[in-house]
Amino acid sequence: MAHLSTDLPPEALGLVADALVDAGVADEDSPGLARALLEDHPLWDPVEWSLPGASPLSGGEEPFPALLCCDDPHSPRCGTRLAQGITREQTARLARALGTWPA
Repeated sequence: MAHLSTDLPPEALGLVADALVDAGVADEDSPGLARALLEDHPLWDPVEWSLPGASPLSGGEEPFPALLCCDDPHSPRCGTRLAQGITREQTARLARALGTWPA
């Protein structure tokens, strides 16, 4: 059986469950989904996600600040930004829910 990573802060499960509810997941489903998202998985190592820098192609502007990108070159998600195709307002709401919105 998979288990939650020991590297996670104790409040991670609750924060992710709350963020899922904010994103539209039913209250009763969010704890189980949060656990599934945070569990160690026997088939792969967790990847690193970080805030992207400004793109030289966008004139140095950061079009969607505060949304994480996958940094692991071995992951099929490498270079992929979370929540593609959403509006700036939705981006801000998602980043606040994930705790990555700048203060």
